[in-house]
Amino acid sequence: MANLNMYDEVVSRYYESIRMYCLEKLRNNESAKDCTQEVFLLLHKKWNTLKGYDNISAWLHRTADNIMNNMKRKSFHEIPTDNEELDIPVTENFYEGNNLLDIIGAEDYNLLLNYYIAGTDKKVIADKMGISEVHLRKRIERIKNKINKYLSKSDNNQQ
Repeated sequence: MANLNMYDEVVSRYYESIRMYCLEKLRNNESAKDCTQEVFLLLHKKWNTLKGYDNISAWLHRTADNIMNNMKRKSFHEIPTDNEELDIPVTENFYEGNNLLDIIGAEDYNLLLNYYIAGTDKKVIADKMGISEVHLRKRIERIKNKINKYLSKSDNNQQ
């Protein structure tokens, strides 16, 4: 029973700091929560072998790093969907006097052309830009949000 009380003490003492550490590294709240859960599940599984470990904080942080690296490695090997589309509603007036290049900028415009029109693989684009595929997906999502925001603003101005 004392063994479980010590485990609970470690969890309550370090859970939030490990979650914040993961959030800082992953920049995604859901991923940080998943990582933190995995860290403490692994701690629970290995608790009996770790109870004599001097620096549990270092073990937790190193374990979090390993789990985050595994998460990143897995995300690189995700199978891209063939039917992924640029899901931006096209309004009647969108092309009248509106230049997509002006709205999102040349670099983002070229990124969209390479990905959606030319069909270039995410990994190739990410490598060319010197960023991770995860970062690339997030950037594409931000570009689409920027276009949608512009479209909703222009729709509101017409009404």
